[in-house]
Amino acid sequence: MQTKTWYTSKLFWVGVLITLQGIIPLVQDMLNKGPITADSVLVLLSGLTVVVLRVWFTDTPIQRA
Repeated sequence: MQTKTWYTSKLFWVGVLITLQGIIPLVQDMLNKGPITADSVLVLLSGLTVVVLRVWFTDTPIQRA
């Protein structure tokens, strides 16, 4: 079965970017001692879901070190 390295997967990097898009506002809210918004949590969870789906549930597996 053909594999690809993790850093060549576009979908993996999209998931990482979405995850960062959710983490940054959460960290800002925590540093400002403000309320954590549900939007940031949902974006974070959706990014993590994309990464998990890409790494473990797609047809072309990622080559592990």
